[in-house]
Amino acid sequence: MTNFVEFNSKVSSLYDTFKLPILVEDYLDGREFTVSIIETTNKELIISPIEIIPLMSTNGLRILGEKAKKDDDEELIEIIDTNIKLELIKLSSKCFKELGVRDYGRIDIKTNKKGEYFFMEANLIPGMNKGSSYFSQAYKINNSLTYDKVVELLISKGLDRIS
Repeated sequence: MTNFVEFNSKVSSLYDTFKLPILVEDYLDGREFTVSIIETTNKELIISPIEIIPLMSTNGLRILGEKAKKDDDEELIEIIDTNIKLELIKLSSKCFKELGVRDYGRIDIKTNKKGEYFFMEANLIPGMNKGSSYFSQAYKINNSLTYDKVVELLISKGLDRIS
């Protein structure tokens, strides 16, 4: 949808189908980030933020939708700007703690054009596909950790809790 007529048509169609009020959110027209977090056995957080850059759509938008995820054609990049990285670490660690996440998780964050940061979701069972998982790729990009090392960190925290 790129105009109000299409928007109105879509909302009407959804209402006609489900007969329930339709919740509409503002479109966040900024950047998209994901932050992988592992709590170590000594209670330290290893936090690895990366930026996700989806391909440009035919409408000129970068939306990380179902097709982009399925095709696995988005670009994952290291965040070089220290201020952005610190903001992402601050917000994601606060979300991780406030939500009471245990051991590990992935926090998704988007910005608007003004650069304001918004928590989107917490993924408490992030995918672990070798080579394509955002979770393990964040550690490879930021910390040069292998997939096996990430798995080892996850397992060691769980084993520490039961021993």
